Amino acid sequence: MERQTNLDSLLYVAGDLDQVNHDYRVAWRAKDDMFAALITATVYHAVSMVPLVSAAQLQNAGNDYPLYIRDHYLQLPITTPQRVLNLARQLTADSPTPYQRAVAIETYVRTFSYTLAITAPPQTQDVVDYFLFDLKQGYCDYYATSMVVLARAIGLPARVVLGYGSGTFDVQQNSYIVTEANAHSWVEVYFPSYGWVEFEPTANVPAIQRPQPDKTATLPPRLPPSPWTKWLILAREVLAWLGRLILGMALFVGSVATIWLTADSLYLRWLSPAKTVAVIYYRLSRYQEQWSLAWQAGDTPYQVADRLTKQITMLAQKQYSNQLLPAVQGIHRLTDLYVRVSYGDHVPSAVEQTEAILAWRTLQWRLWLAWIGMK
Repeated sequence: MERQTNLDSLLYVAGDLDQVNHDYRVAWRAKDDMFAALITATVYHAVSMVPLVSAAQLQNAGNDYPLYIRDHYLQLPITTPQRVLNLARQLTADSPTPYQRAVAIETYVRTFSYTLAITAPPQTQDVVDYFLFDLKQGYCDYYATSMVVLARAIGLPARVVLGYGSGTFDVQQNSYIVTEANAHSWVEVYFPSYGWVEFEPTANVPAIQRPQPDKTATLPPRLPPSPWTKWLILAREVLAWLGRLILGMALFVGSVATIWLTADSLYLRWLSPAKTVAVIYYRLSRYQEQWSLAWQAGDTPYQVADRLTKQITMLAQKQYSNQLLPAVQGIHRLTDLYVRVSYGDHVPSAVEQTEAILAWRTLQWRLWLAWIGMK
């Protein structure tokens, strides 16, 4: 791909970036989660990879999503209207697989009329709600945003992608000419083993045609049996038995941990909101003892928080940076709530109680990871 423009420093490719003939920088959200690349060269050649995944392969991809995908691409605002959530469930009620659910949402959104002649949505109304139930027409940003919200509402990791369409093919130059008029937004849905896969919800753009599986493919010829085959089969069976044993032990430990966490969550919810905040902060402050940090009984909550976050930041510079750094924000968030409740006149609500419990659950495993990293 060749780019000739002075508009910005973004590096444009189709699919996943593989290599470039100039130095460039990459922006990451998490490991294996690149969301942008920057380059200073105004003319460059880039090689990228476009996944050729059939509908049948996506049909069998499952929903075993990595943790960083679940953390970043299933989030929705708490203000998302209930009728938008209900619509997502209605559209996918008869779709058993993630791919079928994504197609059902894409098909529905494509039924709306495409137009650029629309007014701005009301400031008091959710944009997706306005598009789906009132406006029912719009351009690519409305289609893409609506599909992502509907997908996330039923547990499909999805994101809006901003870029350009394929443009116009120039026969003489044997290349595509892409201009600002080709600016477009579409949707990507994550599928295990395949990564981000494109979907096209905008009505005036042709639907994406998935590649068909090669029906003429044949199996390679069977190799003659080796004299070591018997021992290889025995070794494979032993390894499989050990694997099942390890898996069983892991499941047992996981079950015990799940039961404990569930019981503890019920206990925290049983307490009053103010008491819950106090108990969570007490548990948080105990980590300075477990981590053998120098502290005094008269330290303020903010001194405790600063001591913990400095330790986490120092450890994150050595290892687990993507997993540990979010703990800094969690510690300050819970500490601020504790200070407002214990030293101010703030009375926490049941909603704040639930949010504090969820924040503590997320923070807790990161604190455990930091403790392991100190060993």
